[in-house]
Amino acid sequence: MNFQAPATTLKEALEQAYTVLSTLPFVSPAKLLADIIGNVLADVTYGDNLFIGSMPDKPDLSFCFYDTGGGAQEPDIAIDTSKVQLTGRGSYEECFLLMTDLKIVLQSIPPMVLFKYNLVGVWVTSSMGGLGKDDTNRFMFSINFRVTVEPNNKGSRDTGINPEFIENFALATNDW
Repeated sequence: MNFQAPATTLKEALEQAYTVLSTLPFVSPAKLLADIIGNVLADVTYGDNLFIGSMPDKPDLSFCFYDTGGGAQEPDIAIDTSKVQLTGRGSYEECFLLMTDLKIVLQSIPPMVLFKYNLVGVWVTSSMGGLGKDDTNRFMFSINFRVTVEPNNKGSRDTGINPEFIENFALATNDW
């Protein structure tokens, strides 16, 4: 999902990313951040050196987003706060500099409407930390983020599902 004409500013790149992302279903916070980065930074390409959930052995300079949980949900407020970890691997200088660029881009994301969700914001929850070296002597770093989204259904966790369906489901499964 890369653009044909590269953006010249971070603002322009985020606007281009929004054009694409606003039409995609929300899968996970890690996927959302990977989609944004994959459309904004030329040096990081989804599927080539940017991954979700698992980082392959190659290439040496690689980055991976992991969904790592989140905070407790409020039953009456439709806001979900998730945690995402970004891990990078490669030579010390190159990896450190690109991880810094990734952090700057992610902190610059404005609130936006994405398909059925509103992205409220992305915040760094821990500074970049060194993880030492992997088993092939490549340096590793990580940064943790908080990602807050809210469903577009205004106000509560009302899903719009017919209440009769929920009642019949509960009776049929004896769950309630």
